[in-house]
Amino acid sequence: MGEKKPKATLDAIFRPTNIAVVGASKKPGKIGTEIIRNLFDYEFNGTIFPVNEKSHFIRSTKCYASLAAIPDPVDMAIISVPRGGVRAVVEECRDKGVKGLVIITAGFRETGSKGALAEAELAEIVNDAGMIAVGPNCMGVINTDPRIKMNATFGPRYVLPGTVSFLSQSGALGVVIIEQATELGLGLRQFVSQGNRMDASADQFLDYWHKDPGTEVILMYIESFGDPREFPRIARRVARDKPIVVLKSGRSTAGARAASSHTGALAGADAAYDALFKQCGVMRVYSIEELFDVGKALTLKRLPKGNGVAVLTNAGGPAIMAADTLSALGLNIPPLAGSTRETLSSFLPAEAALNNPVDMIASATPESYGRCMRALLADPGVDILMTIFVAPPTTDPSATLQVIADVCSHEQSKPIVVCLMGRIEQLSQAQNLQKANVPVFVYPESAARAMAAMVQRARWLDKPHGTVREFTVDAPAGRAVVDTAKARGGGYLRDDEVWQLLTAYGIPTTQAVRCTTEDEAVAAANRIGLPVVMKISSPRIVHKTDAGGVFLNVRSELEVRGAYHRILQGAAKALGDTEGCGVTVQQMVSGGQETIIGMSLDPNFGPLILFGLGGVYVEVLKDVVFRLHPVTDIDAAEMVRELRSLPLLTGFRGSEPVDLTFLQEILQRVSRMVGDLPEITEMDLNPVRAFADRSLCRVLDARVKVG
Repeated sequence: MGEKKPKATLDAIFRPTNIAVVGASKKPGKIGTEIIRNLFDYEFNGTIFPVNEKSHFIRSTKCYASLAAIPDPVDMAIISVPRGGVRAVVEECRDKGVKGLVIITAGFRETGSKGALAEAELAEIVNDAGMIAVGPNCMGVINTDPRIKMNATFGPRYVLPGTVSFLSQSGALGVVIIEQATELGLGLRQFVSQGNRMDASADQFLDYWHKDPGTEVILMYIESFGDPREFPRIARRVARDKPIVVLKSGRSTAGARAASSHTGALAGADAAYDALFKQCGVMRVYSIEELFDVGKALTLKRLPKGNGVAVLTNAGGPAIMAADTLSALGLNIPPLAGSTRETLSSFLPAEAALNNPVDMIASATPESYGRCMRALLADPGVDILMTIFVAPPTTDPSATLQVIADVCSHEQSKPIVVCLMGRIEQLSQAQNLQKANVPVFVYPESAARAMAAMVQRARWLDKPHGTVREFTVDAPAGRAVVDTAKARGGGYLRDDEVWQLLTAYGIPTTQAVRCTTEDEAVAAANRIGLPVVMKISSPRIVHKTDAGGVFLNVRSELEVRGAYHRILQGAAKALGDTEGCGVTVQQMVSGGQETIIGMSLDPNFGPLILFGLGGVYVEVLKDVVFRLHPVTDIDAAEMVRELRSLPLLTGFRGSEPVDLTFLQEILQRVSRMVGDLPEITEMDLNPVRAFADRSLCRVLDARVKVG
């Protein structure tokens, strides 16, 4: 085998000067037939080489018996032959010097171990030859650039040109996406159906589209990442320049791994993806409909400077629906300025509603639409405008549509979205809005979701990058604790080891002493000061309360002795013996608010940090927030403030607010710890008791697992 060649770029896939279709056919119903038809009908600006040993001509074009028979160099080959013949064709592509492959044929990794082995052999040939490949088991690629004009798929022949590039890991879904995008007026720049993702990854397509001047928005349907650790690095960079919208499948909790810690149980696979997308500026959606809604909105280059929305309508019902959805999505529908209301009242009928939403009633004229839109856009409290037009059945809507399009075309500072209801979407005049690059929707809820996405995008772009804080820690002491645990086979640390670890990383804890005799427990209680808390200390018991291993508010020496015996009795019942068991005597702390800070090791993305309401609330409310390691100062602040139960921490009905900066710092210290000590697989600091006085804040209980 010769020396491995440099890897071809995605230009070989999206910008070929000629294409060989291996498996081209003229028989109806064949995939090779549809691919050839699409290439010709979409007027590919290059040379097409049909390859079929049984035909001489296909669509009046010379057909070749093999790749080797083609007299010219070949940039890209589309392979649509039976699975058994794919390897031979790939080897022929290698020998011919083909740079890009699109392998349509199915029957590889998706069929089981035998197919996976055959696919791995193809990948080795591709990599050694320096080729770049899409597929196998895909539907092809598209580039609508007028200099290329390539529809190399077996899907719909007509694709509306535009500025959105789309990646789909599902071929069947790709067909639907192309059809719906065209129906909705969403133009595509480039499209790729990845199939089994044998070679070219989502990371590569992101990077390629980042550099492509014709791509303004990137949409993705993904099931999993080829290189999960690489995606965040690329996505953060790309998202600063171009919006990335992702529909991620596989959200069910059935995929969550079994875990004994609260953090591990709550950190299903979807939590990691949510955290990743938030930190990278990727906008996540949850349906194909929402994917298109958000994609259309983000093709409008203007973003709102705030979240103040004005709604203009000629029908009350749709405006109410819009207002409800906007409010649920966290957008503000502010009262209009007095001057704006005066302007509106000067020409609208008395029956019109001048509040926000503004209802001009059904008799609204084209002139009313134009004047109202301009007045609302001039209001200082309005950052974005939703214009709803329900066409009266007996009136020609052309003039109103033209006025709306004119206002949209001339407005340069504030974004406008338009909701056209009824039969409007069928009228040619609505195309004027598309030409003005205005997002047009049929339903107000869709328009509201799109507006929320625009606000979210603007906020992320305005957000500082954040920094990973440096702390003075005793890393060698932390390493010693972990190494000791590893030497005995790993598992959960003893309580005294947990306290040593937390102390090494500057995380405050209560006074605690691990005792192995009754007299030691009494001495520890007197030294700490009664009342105390007493807990079972055993790596074999994770949930102490369930084993009857926690006694609170122990007030006397006699109670200490009684609690000590009852704790060990509970341990014996739970374990069958008390080998290695001790009792931790700990300072009693009352008051404050209980929170939880934890970590779970995600198999794809690494350490996943959790924050939430602690104690029993974490099990009942499950009000938690996740971020991936490393946690920056901005990430930590967002984690604390994203809790639904945040009012309990900031002061609720007279309660004292807690020190949020303390919680943010502990999150960052935990992030530093798990970065230094990758052997830590799970961690619960629960509860972390927070007070207004920082000096009182501390961890009351914790468990740490080492793998």
